[in-house]
Amino acid sequence: MGDYLQNMTKELTDYICTNCQHRFEAAAREGLECPKCFWTSTVKELDEVDFFQQTNDQDASQPVKKINSGFRFPRVNLLWVLIVLILSASVYGLSVYGKPLLKALLKKTQAQPSRKKAVEIKSPSPEKIKSESNRLVTDEKQPMDPLTPVERENLNRRILTADLTPELSISDQQVLEHNVQVKTGLIEKLPSALWSMEQFEQLIAEQERFYKIQLPRSYKKKLSQLFETEYLPSEQAFEAQDLVRARDFWIASLAFPVYGEDLQKHRGVVLTMLRPFILDTLSKIGAVNQILTEREIRHKEAKIKETYAAMNALIKARDWKAAYQSIEDQMKMISELSLEASRPISPPAYPQQIRFVDAGIQQTLGDLMAPQRPALMDVESLKQDLTAKRYVLEALIPEKAEVLLSFYHQAVDAIQKEQWDQAMDLLSRVRAPAVLKGDAELKIRLIQKIKMAGSQARLDSVPDTR
Repeated sequence: MGDYLQNMTKELTDYICTNCQHRFEAAAREGLECPKCFWTSTVKELDEVDFFQQTNDQDASQPVKKINSGFRFPRVNLLWVLIVLILSASVYGLSVYGKPLLKALLKKTQAQPSRKKAVEIKSPSPEKIKSESNRLVTDEKQPMDPLTPVERENLNRRILTADLTPELSISDQQVLEHNVQVKTGLIEKLPSALWSMEQFEQLIAEQERFYKIQLPRSYKKKLSQLFETEYLPSEQAFEAQDLVRARDFWIASLAFPVYGEDLQKHRGVVLTMLRPFILDTLSKIGAVNQILTEREIRHKEAKIKETYAAMNALIKARDWKAAYQSIEDQMKMISELSLEASRPISPPAYPQQIRFVDAGIQQTLGDLMAPQRPALMDVESLKQDLTAKRYVLEALIPEKAEVLLSFYHQAVDAIQKEQWDQAMDLLSRVRAPAVLKGDAELKIRLIQKIKMAGSQARLDSVPDTR
């Protein structure tokens, strides 16, 4: 009885079951069951459920079972009441004021094209057109100067001859003292050392043990005699720089006698056993062919190297004119060298002894006779060094300096006439002395700025056809 009274004194809350739409009141607690369908997950507080959904879906015939039969005011969600009032006011406002506003908007829209047409038909007066044309002509005659006053002064400045004092600066001295290591493409040694008689006979003995074939003593004696008479003399010829004779000795040393008078057996036994010697000799022949092909090229390279050393001696002695002439000579020799190297050259023909060499070896020797482009010395670094020295020497030789000064004055005259392309061409030729070169480079940058501004102005004057 005490528990019952205690529950009655607790505050009761309205609930609804969303499963069976049953309403009831009960004290708030967890796991509350619907007294009709006994579901717990569908029990919700009445305030949490949509007011209109409850009203429409509520079964009118279903009585609301209450635990307490005392009279209570129904609880209504004020938010939904406020929403209903706002919607009702909106509908009423549109019905009263919406129609006049819509008519005014349509009338304004219909009147708009007539005003637009009137504006398009209207044209400026002749006085205004004449005034605008005069303004445009004035602007074209007096365009905005893309240069600042200081830049304009530098562009029109002319350095007089009295300001030029030919002297060797520290940077120019470093250019003249710079020395390029001239290296030619000459093959100064063979791919491998020459063979001795002991090495040749040792090769034959090792190959006999490896292939388990014993050559007849008489045949091995013929091989040794061929090596002694044809191969060994090649060393003396090579040391004497008689390269053609050394190469011909090596070719003759490959004419081995046919083993057992059987060519197939000869190739399968002797040529196989002597392959290391054959390959090494062919590599020497190919290297000598390369040297013979490039002989004229190497001669020209040696001449350039010698002339370059003589030029450095003239610079050290401050003989500027002679050093300048030496540079001109070297430039000419480098051009001739490049032209010579562009033409493939074949080595001298082989000797008659090649007829006694096996056909397979002859084919390889023929491949080694193919024309080749010879490798050149590093002419690019040499040309860069000579060009830099020539620019410095031009300022130290009075006759050359006068030519550069003439280019400079002609360029300034072209600037005053606004002949920009001609001025830039003349200024680019002023490479010395440093004071003229620096001023010429500054003027070139300023002219480029003027030309760029003019190009932009022409682009801006093109009408937009889009």
